[in-house]
Amino acid sequence: MDRLDHSKTYQTLIEETAAKMLAIDVRLDIMQETSQETAVEPKDLKDHDLQTKCKALQAKI
Repeated sequence: MDRLDHSKTYQTLIEETAAKMLAIDVRLDIMQETSQETAVEPKDLKDHDLQTKCKALQAKI
């Protein structure tokens, strides 16, 4: 292989890597948007009530 072949090979690798990184970046952006939209709610009201009582007791200590 001569220098021109090496240069083309490296350029191809760089372009492929850049395309993969862009795809990963897009997926991360989508994941972040989804996580911000997802509201966290207690599984049931009893769990929420227990958490509230626990916080109230900790506040008194």
